[in-house]
Amino acid sequence: MIYVHGIGRQDPPDILHARLDRILFGEAVPETRLAYYADVLHGERPPTALGRLRAAAPHRRATTATVEAFGEAEGAAPAGAADGLPDETAGGGTVDGETSTMRRIRDRLQRHEDATNADRPGWLEREAFKLIGARLLPDVGAYFFGGHMEAMREPLRIALRETTGPVVIVSHSLGTVLAYHVLHEPEFADVVVPHWITIGSPLGIDEIRWLTSGVVRPAPIPPSVARWTNIADPLDPVALDATLADEYGPADLIEEFRVSIRSRMHHSMAAYLAHDRVRALVTDAAARNPARRG
Repeated sequence: MIYVHGIGRQDPPDILHARLDRILFGEAVPETRLAYYADVLHGERPPTALGRLRAAAPHRRATTATVEAFGEAEGAAPAGAADGLPDETAGGGTVDGETSTMRRIRDRLQRHEDATNADRPGWLEREAFKLIGARLLPDVGAYFFGGHMEAMREPLRIALRETTGPVVIVSHSLGTVLAYHVLHEPEFADVVVPHWITIGSPLGIDEIRWLTSGVVRPAPIPPSVARWTNIADPLDPVALDATLADEYGPADLIEEFRVSIRSRMHHSMAAYLAHDRVRALVTDAAARNPARRG
């Protein structure tokens, strides 16, 4: 199994890798690998005592497995509500209020898609996204517009080359975009990916899809992927459009569901993996498809 992390500075690779393994399996697992690209943009981050402690300590998993399948009511209680534990919210707002706001944003995005067909991005839209995206999400700007695309993809290429047999890929945030690109490269056409799990992914946002796969709709799922599960927290600001089956195809290969995670920004990779249903999904996929290091 290969992890691909998301945007921003990260703990050193050995610490991050150990932490993710411990969240999922309770201990370090030699068969897993981490595609680590944070050092391309942020340099080497020296290890800290806190980072090493977090990697070694058991992770506090979500107490309640609050899960929403798409199409179900969005007003379900957040994780922790059932046992009296408050869910963390950004800016001190209520979960219900933020869910309502995010729903309005998603509805607005959908109306924009309907009005523009979402397949013919204008020059102004592209330039606006380039300007705003680069400012708000510097790693996204660096990947698409800053000349770092190849260097950021290389760690995943190396991990795939060093793995034999079927490989499960768990990618987060910008790491889902890297994985999409790399899995489309001819070198990896024969790689078998029985399950690709994406969490907190921006691939549903039109501008990201245009930049990632062009204007073809539905965008093609990487040919090596047999099953794709996409998971999003309704309040995750990076996964604003969390429905991918209407953007990528064949749609019958895609499963989607929502979870409410314990994270201040609702985007943490560790918090996603610590959620009961996500953890069960990933560990089951890993058990069914053991990969070996080459």
